[in-house]
Amino acid sequence: MDSNRDAIEKAVLSCLLRDPSLLAQTDESLKESRFRDPLHARIFAAIVDLSNSGQRPDLTALVQKVSSTSQMAESDVAMVVADLLGFAPNVAHGRYYLTLLLEADEDKE
Repeated sequence: MDSNRDAIEKAVLSCLLRDPSLLAQTDESLKESRFRDPLHARIFAAIVDLSNSGQRPDLTALVQKVSSTSQMAESDVAMVVADLLGFAPNVAHGRYYLTLLLEADEDKE
């Protein structure tokens, strides 16, 4: 996966983690399959599952959910999620990062 795509995926996840209300602003085109990195896809799915069940996708809940669906240890997942929390410099740009992710797939078609 190219580094731009990886950075876009991380920025989207970072914003969703810090402002889960962005999830409600996305349309149906943002799905787990949009994430090329399998771990990013699992993290996105966990954010959606937690949000749909009325829970905030905080570090603890997210780490437990992701580690239960992957081969990674909770400590490793925690490091990845903690890095994601601070990845995007400004959550206000969340919609922009979402647009970049969706457009990246359109460019490939």
